[in-house]
Amino acid sequence: MEKQGLRPDVIGFSAYINGLCRAHYMEEAYEAFHEMCRRGLIPNNFTYNSLISGFCRAGNVAEALKLEREMRQNGLVPDIFTTNIIINGAFDMVNAMGFVNKMSSEGFEPDIFTYNIWIHSLCSCHMMNQAMKVLDELVSVGFVPNTVTYNTVMNNICSDVLDRAVILTGKLLKVAFVPNVVTVNLLLSHFCKQGLAKRALIWGEKLRHVSFIFDDATRNILDWAYHDMQEDAEPLTAESRRSLFIEFLMHITYGSLYKSEPLKHKPLIINNIAGHGITKSSMMDVR
Repeated sequence: MEKQGLRPDVIGFSAYINGLCRAHYMEEAYEAFHEMCRRGLIPNNFTYNSLISGFCRAGNVAEALKLEREMRQNGLVPDIFTTNIIINGAFDMVNAMGFVNKMSSEGFEPDIFTYNIWIHSLCSCHMMNQAMKVLDELVSVGFVPNTVTYNTVMNNICSDVLDRAVILTGKLLKVAFVPNVVTVNLLLSHFCKQGLAKRALIWGEKLRHVSFIFDDATRNILDWAYHDMQEDAEPLTAESRRSLFIEFLMHITYGSLYKSEPLKHKPLIINNIAGHGITKSSMMDVR
């Protein structure tokens, strides 16, 4: 550009910096950022968010937070994208959610992406009770969760069955959510993983009756279930406690396929992090 006599503007530099960050060339991205500033060009939110995202992906959350503070010093107000980037890259959930609360107090309400990141972090730390409290709050105020919300929670529930978690997930399905093929594949695969191949085949047949569209992954799962049934000489007798929980979830899933009216959503203000029982001491409790 410069050989052609063109001088890159803020948009050009920001796009260049974003590309470098996505390619994990953080040193070069930072150099381009400083060159941009030396030329008197003022970085915007997109410029800073690109760098913050790059540093978070690189595991350097301290540098990301430093840039967030620099944004403020330069008169820019971090937006909801900044918030989501930082809490997604943060390793300390207490500080991450403290950051969310600070942003909320400044008028940037958390969105569904913010909550999906939070729920995913809690589930990854095996803090299912806290994750379900967040989910319960979402549903109670009429905030509509999406496929990512449901699949994140369901994947952990199926691996670690909790009575309260199942009830709340049932509530989520019943009032707000119509499952897609990814969700159904997740449920059917957990049937197979837990030795409930017959259940997977029964539900595969039920879903066919409502003209549910299967993909290649669904067909592979059902083939897996059929193969397990062929190898299992023992007939299925008593239901296990775990299978009853998943059966309950599948019934709600089946029924929710007929729902068509979406739930209206109201804005949700995040409670203080202590309200969800998340403290530095509880971070160590992953039982």
